[in-house]
Formats: sequence, C-alpha cells, structure tokens
Amino acid sequence: MNHIGKPQKGQIALVSAGHLVNDTYMGFIAVLLPFFVTRWEISLTEAGGLVTAFLSASYFGQPVFGWFSDRLGGRLLLAGGPLVSACFIGTLGVLPSYGWAVPWVIFAGIGAAAFHPPAAGVAHLAGGDRRALGMSIFLMAGFLGVALGPIEILAVVTCFGLKSSGLTVIPGVIASFLLFKYADLGAEPKTAENRSSQYSNLARARGALSGLWAIVVLRNFTYAAFSSFLPLMLQERGLSAWAGGTALSVFLATGAVGGVLGGYLSDRFDRRSIIALTMVAATVLLGLFLGARGPSGMVFLIFGGFFLMMSGPVNLVISQEMFPEHASLMASLMMGFAYGVGSVGIVVVGAIADRLGIPATLSGAVAVPLIAAWLGSRLPRDAARPQRPSPAPHPLSP
Repeated sequence: MNHIGKPQKGQIALVSAGHLVNDTYMGFIAVLLPFFVTRWEISLTEAGGLVTAFLSASYFGQPVFGWFSDRLGGRLLLAGGPLVSACFIGTLGVLPSYGWAVPWVIFAGIGAAAFHPPAAGVAHLAGGDRRALGMSIFLMAGFLGVALGPIEILAVVTCFGLKSSGLTVIPGVIASFLLFKYADLGAEPKTAENRSSQYSNLARARGALSGLWAIVVLRNFTYAAFSSFLPLMLQERGLSAWAGGTALSVFLATGAVGGVLGGYLSDRFDRRSIIALTMVAATVLLGLFLGARGPSGMVFLIFGGFFLMMSGPVNLVISQEMFPEHASLMASLMMGFAYGVGSVGIVVVGAIADRLGIPATLSGAVAVPLIAAWLGSRLPRDAARPQRPSPAPHPLSP
C-alpha cells in the first residue's frame, strides 16, 4: 500500500529557499540591460536578444533535465543549477563585449533549467499529504526570487559598480552547497525494466496530461501578456512609470499569494472545480480592470491576478500524483516548457497591440482563461481528486 506521510517542513523550506536564490538571477538581466546598452553600444533588439536567449534556454531545457533527473538521479542537477546560474549571471558585469554575453546567458539559462525539475521533485516528495500546499510554497518562493532579483543586483552595482556584480555569486554558492548536502531526493532511479513500464503508462495518459499542459499554457499566456504590457498601458492612461511598475509588482505578488491559497484548497476540494472557477473569476475581474478607472481598477487587478494564478500548483500536483515516479519530468513539462510556450505568444500580442492598441489586445487575452476553465472541467474525476493519506498499518498486523 502506498502511504503518504506528513509534510517534511525542513525539506520544503530548504528547496523553497534554493528556488528563491536560483530565481533571483532570473531577475537580473532586464535590470542590467540599460547598463549594457550604454557600455557596449548595442541596439534594443540586441538587448532583447539576451533576454530571449536566457529564457529559451531556461524554459525549453527543462524537459531534457526532467528526463535525466527521473532516469539518472537529480542531486547534481539540483545543486549544480544554482551554482551555474550564479557564476554566469553574476559575472555578466565584467564581460568585455556583447559577443561574450550571449553564450554567457545561455549557460546561465541551462543552469536554471537543470535546477527546476529535481527541485520540484523534492517539493513533491516532501509535501506528504499536503503536496499541493508544499508545491505552492515552492512556486511562491520562485516568484519572490524573481521579484527580489532586481533589487539585489541594483544594490550591488549602485554601491560598488557594474564590475562588482560577481558579489552576487555568493548566495548561489551557499544554496548549492546546502542543497547538495541536505536535500532528500527519495528513492534511487528505477531499473530499465520498470522505466519502460512507467513510460508506457505515461503514454496511455497523454490525453489527461495534454489537457493539464494546455491549461498551464493558456493561463501563462494571459499572465505574461499582462506582465509585459500592463506598465505601458497605464502610462498611456497618463500614469507615471512608477505607478505602472508598482501595479505590476502588485499583480505579480498577489498571483504568488493566490497560488499558496490554491494549493491549500486543492488538498481538500475537487481540483477540477478550483481550476474552472478561478479561471472564470480571473476573466471577469481582469475584464473589469480594463474597463475601470481610479482605485476600483487596482482592486480588480489585485483580485484578477490572485485568481489567475490560484490554480498554479494544482496542475503540477495532479500530474505528479498521476506519475509520482516522473515527478521531475512532470514539473519540467508543467512549469518550464508550458511557461515557455505560453510566453512565446507574447510576440503575437505585441504585433496585435501595434495595430489595435494595448487595451483592446489585452481584452482578447483576458478571454483565454475561459478555454482553460473548460479544459479544467473535463479533467478525469479520479485524477483531479485530492489524494488522502492511507492509514499506517498496525505494527502487529500481517
């Protein structure tokens, strides 16, 4: 019998802290671009290419590392990922030219890609009978890291200069050491015979997995569209750049908080209903935000972001509970690869916004979660039901 134990709080705290440190480096590049444009005399297109190169390596590399982690073990990936990201992102400030920066950010993205699948596997294992809540804490730590990254790198380069960016490598080194020494990755990888059977089961469930993956892609498309164009839209309405940045920070922060509540609720209630209801609520609230002015608009934005990301950990936990032996691979598909595909569509959003304007374009993006709601309502009932812990057998029972 499969027994689901109590959450391992120490392991959740360890891997969440590692996630926070790892993802701070993901927040560095955008803040450093103005320095690079001036120092290397590069165009905005070249500057944007650095971001694209980093995110592509980070997002689309995750399925590869998820497969390796489930097949060969993930300790080196888990500990090495933050170290590689720290060393390459942290030393961008000392590079002599743009030509060096491109491979530098690609290697940094590979480090980020290597970390996420085994880290999510540890969070899944450590969650015990509260896996969704544990996963939501893990995911929120990553969001917080991305938000804190710009503050960290700005503090360093403002106080000590651009070439002192290497100081930011220190947290990554510490995190890598602690993860290597103390992280519990569970059982050893399965034998080749067992793996063959497991991958056959995975192939048979491709319908449910495709639905879960599509929900993440659609939700992240809307999330990325608002994250990318919210400050510009508010500036068009006459607000300051500071107001636009503050609104974006609030939108990101409330989404992270919503994910924690979603994880808490999904350990208790039907997960199909959580996905469907939160997606509908997000569409309504974000639609009201687009049509509102003044303080009421901010209220709609806050709750819209809250509900949009509330189901964030739910899809991931469902997939990991369906295939616990592929927890790392499921994380790579439901986080990295799906996030990457959803973000690619922002190029289309920008092209449409050039023709129709940002408000009209975001109005279309707001409707996309309704498709995710429909897909969520059609998930298999058994897959979307929270797993309950099995009672431990009596020590004298056969």
